[in-house]
Amino acid sequence: MVYYSKMISGYHMTEKEQEFKDLIITRTRDILSRFGFNKTTMEDIAKSVNKAKSSIYYYFGSKLEIVRAVIDRESESMKAAVILAVKEQETPQDKLRAYVTTRINYLKKTVNFYNKVIGEYLEYYSFIDKAREKHLKDELTIIKSILQTGVEQKSFVIKNIDLTAFAIITAIKGLEYPFATDNSLSEKTNVDSLMDILLLGIVRR
Repeated sequence: MVYYSKMISGYHMTEKEQEFKDLIITRTRDILSRFGFNKTTMEDIAKSVNKAKSSIYYYFGSKLEIVRAVIDRESESMKAAVILAVKEQETPQDKLRAYVTTRINYLKKTVNFYNKVIGEYLEYYSFIDKAREKHLKDELTIIKSILQTGVEQKSFVIKNIDLTAFAIITAIKGLEYPFATDNSLSEKTNVDSLMDILLLGIVRR
């Protein structure tokens, strides 16, 4: 039997339908965190919301569609947390520090999810790469905005903002997982040391 989700172009869900769709995403995330992608079934998801499988297919065409929604929500949630943390700071240096700290803290809270889910099926599904590309663009926009402000305020000395933003994000991505999983590394003093290293080449002295 072939199932089709109701999420077709031009269709607008009611508030109740949107709430149920959000519940499916939330419960699926919980299940994925415990069992991983391969061991999670549509039956598991349906049971978690006390509905038949047909109710799940009403909103999503497949398990993979739900996982995409889970990944998208995680990315948007982290982006929102980062943007809020950055906005609360005054100086470009503090904004950059808030960006890094918030990313590390967020990953610490979600590391089990990513260990169980992302690592398990990353090699099989190209949509993860597409999601990462979108997320990278969003992050580059945030970092470039901070750097541009720093240059305008004469806090930073940067010849190429685009390249500098990419270098900072690449460095952070390479270091954040060890910092998020190792409690000794994630202590404030070590995060501050990481920030000193990242800022050393751009802060006006």
